[in-house]
Amino acid sequence: MDTVTIFHNPLCGTSRNVLALIRHAGLAPRVVEYLRTPPGRDEIRALAAATGRPLRALLREKEAVFAELGLADESLPDDALLDALERHPILLNRPIVVTPLGTALCRPSEAVLELLPVGPLPPFTKEDGEVVQDHGRRRGASPAQRRLRYNVACSLDGFIADPDGGYDWLVEDQSIDFDALYAEFDTFVMGRKTWDVMQAQGDANPLRGKRVIVASRTLAASEGVTIVRDDIAGVVAALKAEASARDIWLFGGSELAGVLFAAGLVDRVETAVMPVLLTRGIPLLPAGATQRLALASARSLASGIQMLAYDVAS
Repeated sequence: MDTVTIFHNPLCGTSRNVLALIRHAGLAPRVVEYLRTPPGRDEIRALAAATGRPLRALLREKEAVFAELGLADESLPDDALLDALERHPILLNRPIVVTPLGTALCRPSEAVLELLPVGPLPPFTKEDGEVVQDHGRRRGASPAQRRLRYNVACSLDGFIADPDGGYDWLVEDQSIDFDALYAEFDTFVMGRKTWDVMQAQGDANPLRGKRVIVASRTLAASEGVTIVRDDIAGVVAALKAEASARDIWLFGGSELAGVLFAAGLVDRVETAVMPVLLTRGIPLLPAGATQRLALASARSLASGIQMLAYDVAS
C-alpha cells in the first residue's frame, strides 16, 4: 500500500521539486496528476479537512478563472467552491501531499520535509539551484520545534529601512510566492512602528484577519490585534510552546528583534538581500552579542535579490 500520495501538476516547478524531494527520501509515492484524473468533491473536502485549513486555502487564486468566477467573494459557501473545482481542476493548488504524518499543501517545496516519515535527508538541490538542508524537523515530533523566524528584506549593507523608516528602495520580484510564504506562519510578531507601516496599507494589508502580536507600551487597543505592553520575551516563549505545525514570523523591527535574540528565542534568520546600498538607516539588528549562524538555504533571483536562510546556532 502506498504510504505517500502527491496530487501533482508536472507543469509546476514547485510540484516537481516536491515529487523529487519525496523520491530523494527513498519513497515511491502514488502520483495523482489531478488535471488528468481530478479528485471528486468529497475527496477535495476531505483533503481540506486533513490539512486543518479552510477549503478556500486550497484554491489557486492566480488562475484567470478564479477572477472570472468571482471566487474572491469570501461569502461563497464551500459547495460553490467545490462546484468550481469540479469544473476547473486547475483551480486546485499544488502540490498536496498525504503521508502518515499528515496532509499539507506543500508550498514552498521544502514544506514537504515535515511530512516525510524518514530522515533527516542529505542536502537536496532544487531545479533553480537552491540547496535545501533537512534538519530533521517532522510534524508531531515535538511542540518545542515551533520556530520563531526573523524574516525581513534588507539592503546589501544590512539596513531594513532608510533613516526615515522608508522602504521605497525595495526591489520587486514576481517570482516570490508571498501567498506560500504567509501560509508557513500562523502568528506574526512585531513592534509598534512595523505595525503602523502595515496598518497604513489599509485593505491591502496582508496581515488582515491574521493573528498579530504587537509589542508596544503606547499603542491603543485595536480590534483583532494582541498588544503586549510588558515581557514580550515571555509571551513569545509561550507562543513557541504551542502545539502548531506552523511557525511564528518575527516581522520586525530591529529593536524587537534585538530583544528576542538576546532572550535566545530566535531560531532562524531569513533575509531577502536587495541589490541596494543604503549606507545608513535602521540596521537589521541593534548592537549586541555576536551570534553564530548555520546556512540553511541560499537562492539567487533574476532581479538580483539573494534569498538567504540561516539557522541560529544553539
